[in-house]
Amino acid sequence: LLLVKDTALVVEKQPIAVLQNTARYADVRQLDALVTEWQANTSDDDFRQVQYPENLNLGELQSEYALFVRDLEDFKFGRENRRSSVQSNIGSIQLQIKQLDQSIAFEQKALKRSLEDLKIAEGFYERQKDLFKQGLISEIKLEEERQKISSIANERDRHENNMLEKNREVIALRNNINSANFSQEENATTSSTRLLASLNGLRSSIDKWMQTYVLSAPLAGRVV
Repeated sequence: LLLVKDTALVVEKQPIAVLQNTARYADVRQLDALVTEWQANTSDDDFRQVQYPENLNLGELQSEYALFVRDLEDFKFGRENRRSSVQSNIGSIQLQIKQLDQSIAFEQKALKRSLEDLKIAEGFYERQKDLFKQGLISEIKLEEERQKISSIANERDRHENNMLEKNREVIALRNNINSANFSQEENATTSSTRLLASLNGLRSSIDKWMQTYVLSAPLAGRVV
């Protein structure tokens, strides 16, 4: 996802692109701004006024957000009044898994096509090599066929890597559902301490996500 146009002027450290991932960048930015606002709270009353958005598409951040929502609901209303919010966030995680499963199925079909195309291209290249040896085609024409093979192989590798990454994320999300069922045992720490800990954890996870997926301009200048 490109965030700026070609030849646009940018300042140092300005976000210019977002790498492929399963989160919606606008939702992550919204949460980033909210967490900064929440961390400025200085009293229990401030936290009791916190309103959090639902149905955010946060990808791998979803479980951290669910933990924060749990602790916020515990802090504001107690354990009995948070069940619907918990289920909503678990539902969001399950939706992420469904979307990933669909994406993996697409990658599998695309990988199958790439493998078939690669086999055809390699066979054609071998025939072209024979023609080249006989002087019937030029070296340029032969090189064009070799580049086609390289391009298809790169496409194959991309689909394989995408499938591997998405399968890993599905496993992680399914593990997070288990932890997001939220143990019924009381924690020894106070609800306020738990809330601050989960908020700080969410901040760390967002910062890590930004470092991993958001490309920023190293210097001020013009995008080329």
